[in-house]
Amino acid sequence: MGTIKEKYGFLPTSVWHLDKNHKLNNFFKDSGDAHKKRRASGSFLPNYKFSSFNPNVAERVIKYWSEKGDMIFDPFAGRTTRGIVSLSLGRNYVGCEISPTTFENTLVELQRMKMDDKFVLLNEDGCAFHEEIEDEEVDLVFTCPPYWKLERYEHCENQLSDCKTYDIFMNKIYDCLAECNRVLKEGKFSIWVVSDWRNAGYYCFHKDIINAHLDNGFELWDIVINVLNSPFVSFKAGFNDKYKYTGKTHEYILVFKKKALSNSIVPPSNSPIASSHSFGEHNMRYQENSAEFSQMPNGTSDNANVHRQSPNLKKCSQALLN
Repeated sequence: MGTIKEKYGFLPTSVWHLDKNHKLNNFFKDSGDAHKKRRASGSFLPNYKFSSFNPNVAERVIKYWSEKGDMIFDPFAGRTTRGIVSLSLGRNYVGCEISPTTFENTLVELQRMKMDDKFVLLNEDGCAFHEEIEDEEVDLVFTCPPYWKLERYEHCENQLSDCKTYDIFMNKIYDCLAECNRVLKEGKFSIWVVSDWRNAGYYCFHKDIINAHLDNGFELWDIVINVLNSPFVSFKAGFNDKYKYTGKTHEYILVFKKKALSNSIVPPSNSPIASSHSFGEHNMRYQENSAEFSQMPNGTSDNANVHRQSPNLKKCSQALLN
């Protein structure tokens, strides 16, 4: 049968040191966002490109927490690094990308790779209800969400980097996790790759993501630390020394498991995050919106700005498996 290392190509440990050199690097382009920069304007590193997802992290996560033929759902697809790696490993992938230009440019890249017929990409809000995906149809949720306004993406309706406050941003994340809970099969995993950041204060994002999962029917299953080679450490060394900060050179790979027979997605009243923030109240609004959607004729949405780019997901799933 072989060893675990032979099975996966690595030993599953809690600390990873992965660079971004990968055999599929020629497929990953930095043409996704209209601005191609971290911000359309700004004095801090204005020409620095948007961060890209590490394909080696994607490969390890997909190999270890999913099986060949599984369906992976990514509510924040971006330039689809996770999708390309998913397909290369024999998985099926459904991603949501809200930015119109990013969506169109990504489709061009997929067509260049001749993978567009095997790849379901939706120009939709990843935090919304998706009628293309049935309840408990997905085998793995795998994503890397935006870090609020740390990177400014293309302006469009429901763009997370346009949220005026962190509370509003986290309310949207709660909506997203309610949808992830709906589409994910019981006993399967939701894996979010996140980091903390400073911006006029310290944002402990990984803690908020943990609490949001716990409030939405998941249990914390594992935490992996991936060590980063960040260019910001040297750029900000003087600033960090002045205030006695440390340069952040790691990210969290947070692993959650959907609880069996868990139907409640409303956070408990004594939840620390629900009592100190308004994040949790949006789960009830999500349920109400989902019910309203199901009652509309022909399954249509009342949001005229939602641009659907795929047929029924079941048909797409069958096409991917053939």
